[in-house]
Amino acid sequence: MSSHLFLYVCLSALLATGCERPQDPDDLQRVLGAWTTANEPYTDRHFEITPEGQLHIGKGTAGIDVCQIESMDIEERSGFIFEYDLTYLDPQGVESSFVFALHEKEQVIRMLNQRGVLWRRTTP
Repeated sequence: MSSHLFLYVCLSALLATGCERPQDPDDLQRVLGAWTTANEPYTDRHFEITPEGQLHIGKGTAGIDVCQIESMDIEERSGFIFEYDLTYLDPQGVESSFVFALHEKEQVIRMLNQRGVLWRRTTP
């Protein structure tokens, strides 16, 4: 087999299987706990990521949704910033995504669609 054909076969196999970063046990540990914000209008909201693989979404007076995390993709943006994409099932069984960036050095989370809102851990 020529070296070009071998390289093509290897590259095709890599692309077909994806290039996800292997899961590290610290990936979930970094974001466990309850998170709140002092930013209006979200002061009555919170979310919690549990060791059991659940995402609790606090909706203020509307209650709390308890969701099952189905998968977690993490991309390291720099030495201290990790982008998380959690795929979860809501209480009705609908699949959704919860995407945020953990700024590990500052110990804050920023939602990718609301970068100005800082979420801080209240319980580990």
